[in-house]
Amino acid sequence: MSIRQYYHTKYFEFYNIFCLIPDSKEELEDLKTAYTEFKGDMNEILNNVCCSTIDDEPRFAEIIRGWIKAEEVEDFPKFSKETKKSRESRKRKVTFLTSFDTT
Repeated sequence: MSIRQYYHTKYFEFYNIFCLIPDSKEELEDLKTAYTEFKGDMNEILNNVCCSTIDDEPRFAEIIRGWIKAEEVEDFPKFSKETKKSRESRKRKVTFLTSFDTT
């Protein structure tokens, strides 16, 4: 087994053991904490919720909008007034960075 294969295997072991199950109580707690701590900054939210990816963004946004509507969290402008251009930029950046993944 090469060193690359070893670390690739260890990454998936970590992912399966420590990553949160989507929509679990723990993930929702982490999401709410990240949303309030980073005042709605989706870049920081995605960087700080365990094992989240750009693919989680629409699901997270829907959950957060529900919390805002229910007045469970504050409506931060960084979240509610984020532009389409900003969201597209985040997706382009992730696409660009993952294009270098050779695993």
